[in-house]
Amino acid sequence: MQTDLLAQYGGSDPNGYTEEEIGECLLALGRGQEARKHFAAAYAVLSHDPWLTASDPARIERLRDLSR
Repeated sequence: MQTDLLAQYGGSDPNGYTEEEIGECLLALGRGQEARKHFAAAYAVLSHDPWLTASDPARIERLRDLSR
């Protein structure tokens, strides 16, 4: 379902949340290496969201860490 959403966006998620969810699903499946690119894409967008960075900085830090 998440990959269908990503396809609707033309292969990239303009708000970052779909990429984050795909990364989480892949991580849960033990596919951490594959998940990295999705966490990186999510971090690139969500780290610039003032509300999210103020209200949940640990989440932003986790996205950064999982993207490496």
